[in-house]
Amino acid sequence: MNILFISPIPIIPVSYFGGIERVTDILSRELQRRGHCVVFLCYMDKNVLSHNKFSAPQYYISENIDSDELERCRYIKIIERHKITHVVCQACNEHTANFVKYLPKPLQHKTVFTCHIVPFYSDMITRTRIWQTPTHNARQLVFKIVSFVFPCIYKLWFSNDHKKNFEAVFSIAKRICFISDKFYHNVITHIPNAPLEKFTYIYNPNTFDKQENVPTYCEREDAVLWAARVENTPKNIIGFLDTWKIFFQNHKDWKAYVVGDGNDLEYSKRYASKNHIKGIYFEGAQSCMELYYKKCKFFCMTSYWESWGMVVTEAMTFGCVPIAMNNYATLTDIIDDGVNGLICKPTAVEMAKKLNSIATDEEIWLELSNNAKQKAMNFDVSTIAQKWEQLLNGL
Repeated sequence: MNILFISPIPIIPVSYFGGIERVTDILSRELQRRGHCVVFLCYMDKNVLSHNKFSAPQYYISENIDSDELERCRYIKIIERHKITHVVCQACNEHTANFVKYLPKPLQHKTVFTCHIVPFYSDMITRTRIWQTPTHNARQLVFKIVSFVFPCIYKLWFSNDHKKNFEAVFSIAKRICFISDKFYHNVITHIPNAPLEKFTYIYNPNTFDKQENVPTYCEREDAVLWAARVENTPKNIIGFLDTWKIFFQNHKDWKAYVVGDGNDLEYSKRYASKNHIKGIYFEGAQSCMELYYKKCKFFCMTSYWESWGMVVTEAMTFGCVPIAMNNYATLTDIIDDGVNGLICKPTAVEMAKKLNSIATDEEIWLELSNNAKQKAMNFDVSTIAQKWEQLLNGL
């Protein structure tokens, strides 16, 4: 197969770019290893194309393809040059659907749209979460205040936007692939006549390959890891800091590592200092995450919501036992509570209790760690690529 991936932004194979780009890069490398040809096309952030480590040929076409005949011609020439046989759209929105509209008719029937986000995630928004959202200009601040006073306006605005995008995709997509079947309900609730016969799902591939030898309990530091973009909404870094403060009261020889950068990093440091939270190390963005997965015994996931949560499967690959707040639907696709990790109620007190209950129990940790490594194999890129081959070949 000759597969074209259409994405809003370039597919950059580095960890500080988003999950969609990383997933696409990982999957495309495996597809190429299996003998398929892969091409990338983006329609935003042209300047990023100066990056020289793309894993496949990467092109930029302006999103104004409707009004720019020259861009439409360039687009068709790319398809013809690479003899594209299948198209995977990495965003379920009007802009991406517009590109499919200009494909030759036979190729339109070989097109899959992938939904990488939580459909209608605005349903999960509360006043507390709105208030915790950082703002960076006056316009954002006004929208935040109005949304806080009238949260229904916030939800309605985002809901209408999602509905408009999905309806544009439904009209042209051959299949719509979610990252979990748990998201079907979100769509049907808002769009009762959604074409269920077009729905399918494939889990996200793991970032790392299977690890044969990982450190034992005794070989690891007495340490807990939190890794994400450091923004309180939706990552809930403050929830982790509060968890750590409670846990540290009885485990003063333990450490906590916060790995990542973001708009709330400095705020988080100030929060930790103001609340006298000790034993915590802000490591910033790191390119070698496996070092942290190997040296920490536990990984904490505190996000208010996630579409998948790649860091959880990454941690499990290295036997770093995950403990997660039960805030998002796909969590139970990854963690079987009490078998390969722990799921707790979404409060700092409950997470600290879970962590405290097994922190020094080597036997329980070993069982959870081994099971976590085994479960992570379900998301190995070879397994996920095979499912994609079956989907595309079945069109």
